[in-house]
Amino acid sequence: MAAAAMAMAAAATASVYAGLCGHVLGVAFVLRRPPLWRRCAPVAFLSIAAASAAALALWVPCLLLRLPPIGYTVGLDSLVWTASLGVMWGAQQLWPQRSGTVFFAALAACSDTEARRLAGAPVVRGLTAQLQRMVGTLILGLGLMASAASTAHFWLPLLAAGLAAIAAAPVLLLVFGAVLVCAAWLQATLTPAVAAVGRIGGVSTSCAGLLALAWLCGLVNTRAVELVGELCWCYVLSLAHGQYLLSPLSIRMSSHQWEQWCLPRRLKLAGFGLPVWATMRFAHPLLGLVLLEVQHGAAGVFVNAQVPVLDVEGQDTKHV
Repeated sequence: MAAAAMAMAAAATASVYAGLCGHVLGVAFVLRRPPLWRRCAPVAFLSIAAASAAALALWVPCLLLRLPPIGYTVGLDSLVWTASLGVMWGAQQLWPQRSGTVFFAALAACSDTEARRLAGAPVVRGLTAQLQRMVGTLILGLGLMASAASTAHFWLPLLAAGLAAIAAAPVLLLVFGAVLVCAAWLQATLTPAVAAVGRIGGVSTSCAGLLALAWLCGLVNTRAVELVGELCWCYVLSLAHGQYLLSPLSIRMSSHQWEQWCLPRRLKLAGFGLPVWATMRFAHPLLGLVLLEVQHGAAGVFVNAQVPVLDVEGQDTKHV
């Protein structure tokens, strides 16, 4: 069993490493070709300008917070961080077709036939679909609020009666206060490990449960749990970044097709998105915006190496 586990770990490491190498080689491919990286410059400039303008627009009203009695200072750098992350999220989520120019140019440099075939595929999950999903979520939220308001005559008396019962029983208030104090103490004591286990749960619920049990039994310390949690968080974010870079491909697939395409490549996609996570984590989001278009070009090179790729004729897959 130990040999099988080691073999699985080696295979997983090899997949992540292959995705990381694919990212590095794709970036090098784009930078070695002036026509490709020149295509990156306008959008990169636009992204930086949008992030800077948004940060300044937020910073000017925040100057009022420095006046008494508040006296709170909001740093411009923190607003630049927030605005950069917002611009990156908006570019990836709300306007995925924006990255198609460099992506398809790099893909055409590898295989013009594949680039033409993929570019001719219909967009099934573009900006319209994203906005429809957001509007649907907003309507659902408003509907729930309206339902709660319309049924207030049922649940408000029950809530008032419950509050009155608590107010009439000082002992219950003391018990409730003691519970709150204990809960606050437990939260302050266990928050780091609980947060780490929560991150692990995003990858594997069973592993999170086993690790939590081992931690409670004293078999592993809190620092080890936090380290595993950070690794899992790194995996989740790297996978998300890797998938976002392939948005020109994903928007031409249904949700089911995209899930099936990503499933056997999850570790490779995590390795492909690892440099984006590292840039956002250890450098500055503005640097991430500068490199984002180059990385979209690298995604075109990465897609060209994948077998199979989307079949625009409506079949499931096609080998290249």
